[in-house]
Amino acid sequence: MLWPHMKDNWHDDSRPARATFAKIANAISKYEPVKMIINYEDSTEARAMLDENVILVEIKHFDSWDRDMGPLYVINKQGERRVVNFQFNGWGMQNVPEINTPDFKWDYTVDDQVSKVISENSDFDYYQAPMVLEGGSIHQDGDGTIYTTEECLLNPNRNPHLTKTQIEEYLKQ
Repeated sequence: MLWPHMKDNWHDDSRPARATFAKIANAISKYEPVKMIINYEDSTEARAMLDENVILVEIKHFDSWDRDMGPLYVINKQGERRVVNFQFNGWGMQNVPEINTPDFKWDYTVDDQVSKVISENSDFDYYQAPMVLEGGSIHQDGDGTIYTTEECLLNPNRNPHLTKTQIEEYLKQ
């Protein structure tokens, strides 16, 4: 999980979001391990809100959409787990002036590194995919079928260098 960091991205300076993330992490941690990715400056607050069995991992990030910028975990035909690290370019918004203010500049390249750092520190081999993909843009059925939309993966603001056939081949891997 990614601790909400961008206070202006959430209602009421992100306090309700942080409380909700803490409740979810604390509930899950009673049954299985939970790692909460935090920014250094949020560590004191996060530690105070999270149960001691929630593991804090410091990785600089802005947004908290782990589903979209985090790695995907897959199991191959041999039953081996792998981590797939796709590129993240801020939902195709490489440079969005209305997000940036004099007090804040969102840099999607910081969030792009989250998946890579998680992948490099996992217990599984990882594969660096040569394409942009948000985890929330696909769905899989567990039997080798992936569902997605052309609107997302073929959009010129994501993978202009790849054809539909090339994207399909990468996803089959």
